[in-house]
Amino acid sequence: MSPIRAAVPIFTVKHQEPVAISRALNAQIRPAYSVMASSVPGQTTLADEMRVKTSARRARPWREHLDIHQGVRDLLVVAGWRDFGTWNVSVSRQDDPERALAGNALGERWARVSTYAMPKPTGNEQSNRFLFRFDDIGARGVSRWLGLRHRHRRAIAGMIHSVGTPAVALETAISEAGAALEQVESPIVV
Repeated sequence: MSPIRAAVPIFTVKHQEPVAISRALNAQIRPAYSVMASSVPGQTTLADEMRVKTSARRARPWREHLDIHQGVRDLLVVAGWRDFGTWNVSVSRQDDPERALAGNALGERWARVSTYAMPKPTGNEQSNRFLFRFDDIGARGVSRWLGLRHRHRRAIAGMIHSVGTPAVALETAISEAGAALEQVESPIVV
């Protein structure tokens, strides 16, 4: 009698092209995926990821790059109405590629960045239920959001802050969100 073998699942991941979201620093969303082995025997996790990439021909201040990345994160916070952290921030320079011992360039060299400016994930593994999806707003909507955020930085910061403070009373959170929305020149009718 031959042993019974369990079926091995096969996953196919389609390559997705980057999506330009803003002319500022050539910002784009680069779809990606990762495969991780689990501590649970027989379990593997396939994660669908989104990476934001900014680039410029000449060196630009770090803050300009970081601002676009924070803007995309803020859009996720508003869409999911919960705090999202940033899992990985990396930086690369075209004039400093990864090199072999012989000195020849192998490709881009990415160095991990640690900064207080990009909060880490909260560890909250709740399922994501978004108010809208990328398909609803598209690249144009993300670009418009980045412009709105740039023009109304204080209002957006107030709204994002109220989402990131879950222990606040509901009335306080609504009041803070309302004040933030009024600063964006959207009168609230009661």
